[in-house]
Amino acid sequence: MVKLSGSKIEHWLANPDSNCWGILLYGPNQGLVSVRVRVLLKAYTGESASNALSITCIDDNRCRVNSLAIRDEAYAQSLLGGASVLWIREIAEKFTDEIQDIIEGTIKPNTLIVEAGDLSPRSKVRRVFEQSNNVVSIGCYDDETHILRKIIKERLDKLNISTSKNAIETLIARLGKDRLSNLSEIEKICLFAGENGTLSEESVMLLIGEGHGIFKDELIFAIFSGKRSIADNMLSSGIDSGLSPLQFVRQLQSHIERLLAVRAAMDRGELPNHAVGKLRPPVFFKFKNDFLQQVKVWPVNSLQKCMRALTELEVECKSTGMPNVALCQRLCLSISGLAHKLTQQQL
Repeated sequence: MVKLSGSKIEHWLANPDSNCWGILLYGPNQGLVSVRVRVLLKAYTGESASNALSITCIDDNRCRVNSLAIRDEAYAQSLLGGASVLWIREIAEKFTDEIQDIIEGTIKPNTLIVEAGDLSPRSKVRRVFEQSNNVVSIGCYDDETHILRKIIKERLDKLNISTSKNAIETLIARLGKDRLSNLSEIEKICLFAGENGTLSEESVMLLIGEGHGIFKDELIFAIFSGKRSIADNMLSSGIDSGLSPLQFVRQLQSHIERLLAVRAAMDRGELPNHAVGKLRPPVFFKFKNDFLQQVKVWPVNSLQKCMRALTELEVECKSTGMPNVALCQRLCLSISGLAHKLTQQQL
């Protein structure tokens, strides 16, 4: 078995082993699973999934899916001759024994491409692929910032679209974690800019709506910068749109931890800019000045006091029948009020 990860995955996908008996693709990033499946289908058959006589797809939509059908298709000859692929979608867990018999048999089958969901390490089909020879296991996880930056740059370079660093960072902040969705959004801005065109930060903001990530960041920075009216309006809007108070409390705690980490680094003699630059994930450029100002304004004891209050709120939300929405709003108003007071003291 070959368990691929990191940059090795893209290298292998560009040159898949013709002697490989089966490939399992799984993970939380189902868009990425879908993209990679189609890359493999094209690589092994030279044809697209929608127009290929040498590709047989078995999934829940096919009538009479059973052990015999899977075994028959695994060894069926292509009507056109040459390589054939058996594409198994979403039913791998139901037919793990049959898949195991095929990939551990003595006769090479048609190449198996097994498309699955987010499998735990205890998943039976995942264990089969990780313990068998002649097969490959590929996990497909959420798109991280450096991956998105690479994808965007490659696409823009291919179309000779010029842009700025700020525009790229703004686009990254507005993308999600799913590869298929991200590719669709990237293609949208490329169509807008056009080949040999220019892409501005303003165009990105116009074309790509604000995702939950950047909305939460703006809300958190409004709270800790003492912008009480803005923070209150944004929090109410967020809760109306399904923002989880408990999850948001944890994100507020994370923000305090980052402020405390920078303060601790400064106490060791580091410059603020250098200390902020070491944070992972990095502070989005749009909020960097606000973050530096918060580091300057907020004393350690006040941050620790807020952390204790947030921890108590987290416990209350879990253990009492009190409306956590009201508790969350009240504490956020209290924090933004304190931030406003601390900011005024610095003037």
